[in-house]
Amino acid sequence: MPPTLQDLLKQEAPARGVSDDELKTLLMALDGKSADEIAELEGLSSVAIRKRLGKTFTKFGITDKGPGKLQKLQLLLQNSNNLLTPVSTAKSVLDNISPQQDWGEAPDFEPESFYGRTEEQEKLKHWILKEQCRLVAVLGMAGIGKTTLAVKLAREIEDEFEYVIWRSLRNAPLPDDLLKDLLEFLPHQQNQESATDFNSNLSDLMDCLKAHRCLLILDNMETILKSGDFAGHYEEKYKNYGVLLKRIGDEPHKSCLLLTSREKPREIVLLEGETSPVRSLSLEGLGAAAKNILQAKGLSDENKWERLIKLYQGNPFALNLIAKIIQELLGGKVADFLDLSLTVVLKDISVLLEDQFNRLNPLEKQIVYWLALEPVSLSIAQLQNKFILSIPPSDLLNALKSLNDRSLLEKPAGTFTLQPTVKEFVRNQFIDEVCQEIKTASSQNELNLLKSHLLNNSPTQGDTKEGKTSSICSLVKEKLYMRRDFKTGSEIVEQLKKLLASVQGKSKFEVGYAEENMQNLLEELEIGNG
Repeated sequence: MPPTLQDLLKQEAPARGVSDDELKTLLMALDGKSADEIAELEGLSSVAIRKRLGKTFTKFGITDKGPGKLQKLQLLLQNSNNLLTPVSTAKSVLDNISPQQDWGEAPDFEPESFYGRTEEQEKLKHWILKEQCRLVAVLGMAGIGKTTLAVKLAREIEDEFEYVIWRSLRNAPLPDDLLKDLLEFLPHQQNQESATDFNSNLSDLMDCLKAHRCLLILDNMETILKSGDFAGHYEEKYKNYGVLLKRIGDEPHKSCLLLTSREKPREIVLLEGETSPVRSLSLEGLGAAAKNILQAKGLSDENKWERLIKLYQGNPFALNLIAKIIQELLGGKVADFLDLSLTVVLKDISVLLEDQFNRLNPLEKQIVYWLALEPVSLSIAQLQNKFILSIPPSDLLNALKSLNDRSLLEKPAGTFTLQPTVKEFVRNQFIDEVCQEIKTASSQNELNLLKSHLLNNSPTQGDTKEGKTSSICSLVKEKLYMRRDFKTGSEIVEQLKKLLASVQGKSKFEVGYAEENMQNLLEELEIGNG
């Protein structure tokens, strides 16, 4: 029977001047115990254990300050020809060892610009290191900080793994290509069919995850999920990603796949649980920690910061953009910005939200339009009553579940709404589409949103400048004038009257809210022209 790494270490330790305590600590590290676990067993602090390990690694010629020292020691021990050789020889061997980490497209981690997330980070570390979770998802809407947290976490726990691989799915690689890419880096016994067969490659990967402690990170998983369907479903050519997740979550092994996504993949939904090796963490806004962003940008009016943070729900990406605008254009005065508008959806934020919005299926879009038009949150019963044609409760619940899995809903006291930035974006989308319908429709058959959603002409609080009121009809009127699709207000009135005539006398099941909407818009235009 060939000697184990532990046997080889015991043979080599005396020649390296390794003390009994150092050997004991190093043996526990080789057995897969973390520094925290060793510290608890030894009755020492984690810092003391790390210092002891660092000193011991130096005796083996492993002097670099970065991660991966344990993996280099393992490789050094596995190469029996290099045992009992001087430090200089050991160092030359280590220089020729292939790197055990491939960070791919992982962004640089900048500690000075990372705020908060202590609780979330500790929870993820506990799941991965203590509970040995095999599949962990970090979820949240665009800009909430999923990738940044994943980078920080992975950098902190990398020493606990033999291999670390980061891959971005932003460019949507096919599952076969991803597997081949991973296997090129990881040690494995290649099956004869592996060169072309997905299942054989996946079996090779699973064998490697069982034999070695590996940390795989897949970033931006939403890019391989299907648009226009409920959340978490795959495009046809990406369905094998589901097979990959299921096997990693189902089968026992010593590794972990950490993924980030704006949507929760179906396999996570089906496999996760409090005692399961599959978990997910949905990121909320930064809260009070977001003040650090505003402070770093040198903004004034600190008594207004909390309100600004609330408007953007602590989204770090949005707050960084807004803070930059306030600094560059308003001299850093938060109060002046808040006087301009309740929320401002900048172009860069709109691009992120538009991508997420375009992924919704038709029923999800209908729901978010209603939530964007209402000034207050809606219960399921209230939402169901908004639809002209009855929606089966199961369909409505599935759509709400899907929106929740996309991190788009807020759920105060059992009701549903959208956060302010999302709400304004969706409302703007709705108004643009309604204006386009008014411009192009020649009969009720060409109406869509004007049939399905009610344009209320009663004022609602908090839609424009603080202290003022507006209505959806007034916002549509303003947009019609801004678009200049019609030369005069009279042309708009004429078009609305033509559309009104096409829906009058017909049942509500046929034309929905269209007749009421035309009357409300005409009334709004008459008020504006009066």
